[in-house]
Amino acid sequence: MRMIKPWFRRGGILAAGLVLCSGLLATPAMAASITYNFTGDVREVNPLVSSQFNNSMTMKGSMTVDMADQEPGDSFYGFYEVQSFNVTIGGYTATLRPSSAGSIEILNDLLTNTGSLTDGLFAAMEQINGNNVNLLGPRFFAISLFGPDTLFGSDALLMSPPSVSSFNEVNDFRLVFGLIGVPGVVSGVVTSLTAVPLPAAVLLFGAGLISLVGLGAGGLRNLRGAKA
Repeated sequence: MRMIKPWFRRGGILAAGLVLCSGLLATPAMAASITYNFTGDVREVNPLVSSQFNNSMTMKGSMTVDMADQEPGDSFYGFYEVQSFNVTIGGYTATLRPSSAGSIEILNDLLTNTGSLTDGLFAAMEQINGNNVNLLGPRFFAISLFGPDTLFGSDALLMSPPSVSSFNEVNDFRLVFGLIGVPGVVSGVVTSLTAVPLPAAVLLFGAGLISLVGLGAGGLRNLRGAKA
């Protein structure tokens, strides 16, 4: 304690900054999340929703995903919960409903009906909020990307997704309106998918905070030395 107390008095502010940063880095919700940003082009619009959408529109959105695999015992299938989501097509925006969870499925070496293997990503938001179009409410949004079985090395979330052109078997997104059986669909192709891991942002913030606190502590020491 004799050594700790003097050190803590001299560098108390710096120590507090370090503790704060380490606390941020250890926060499960932040350290175990990743955000995906995606874009796309509309290719098909059902007449039921053509008053709001057309084939010249583009799509963009993002989703923040918990990196904990809900199916850890299966090395070929990863299931991850989406914590937040938004998508915009033209001037229309939809979000995930409060207390609802979407999901991302990572399929590694999936055996298809043709007997071949494929790697794929399937994202589904089954309960979304948005304005009605011709009295039809938004019900479902999904992204499907499938390609060769060489794309993924495991069923882990993609920290650096491959180019969307690599998914040469299936590339599709769809926003669905109306009850089951009602074909109010806006669909198209995904043109980009990028990942932004949150731990990197938190680490950068922590490093900046430590630097600022260090500069402040140095200034206080200089001031005390001048007064002495």
